[in-house]
Amino acid sequence: MSQINPCSSKIHLKWTIGVLLGVLVVVIAAACVFKDATTLGTFIALAATLSSLTLSVVVLLHAFLSEKSYHSMMADLRASTTGVKELTEMSETIGQRMGPAQPQADGIEGAEEDRMLAEEGTSPAAPPEPGAQGVAGEKGKYINFCNEQVKEFYRLVSVDGLLALYAFWVAWQVKQEAPPEKKEDAGRFRLRLLFRRLGRGEQYAHAYGFVVACRALHILYFTASRGKWTPVAFNDEFAAKLRAALDQAVAREEERTDLALSRLPKLIEGYFSYTPSV
Repeated sequence: MSQINPCSSKIHLKWTIGVLLGVLVVVIAAACVFKDATTLGTFIALAATLSSLTLSVVVLLHAFLSEKSYHSMMADLRASTTGVKELTEMSETIGQRMGPAQPQADGIEGAEEDRMLAEEGTSPAAPPEPGAQGVAGEKGKYINFCNEQVKEFYRLVSVDGLLALYAFWVAWQVKQEAPPEKKEDAGRFRLRLLFRRLGRGEQYAHAYGFVVACRALHILYFTASRGKWTPVAFNDEFAAKLRAALDQAVAREEERTDLALSRLPKLIEGYFSYTPSV
């Protein structure tokens, strides 16, 4: 962008001072040469006229250059404004084009999760047979865990693991309470999206691995398809102590890190529009 150069103003000032000093020198020299007052007066008048003309030329030249720089600056400013407007329109266009791509990205992530689950031996397609040994049926029949095992499990689990487990428990409650015609799709959710809503998106990989491990321990069972997880059953012994264990873990983590985590269980319930019974 063109700007008025401050150095040019200094040059004009030097020229002005130089001209005035030159005129002064000439006048003093003339005073020494011409002793006649009439001749000296005429010479001084001529010198003053020449000085005025010179100063007028300098002022006009400076005004012309300043006006030219001003118009150049305004033209550059208008060009910059146009460029910013074009960039804004371009960003809006890119955002509109990227919008439809988000479901495709979610689908790719979901397909990758399905592949990982299959490799880990956790089929997302086949729910357990009711009453099978060590596996939950629709009535929640699991391997019996003693009270000490459940307590030790919750003592060692991380906050993010408990948040994921609580999300599955809430989803399981929503599925159980849904009317028969909606029960098939009730409680289905995206664990990745939920953790982003909780502001814990960077902990999703840990939560994912933890949930798969809980499936292997028969603490819960779920089906998964294209990133959407649907609870099938939840161990009653672990469910009974889950919320208390989560509150204790959140309190410990808040004391250790000064993070505000106590609102996260409520956010999970709000995500599923679930209200716990008192």
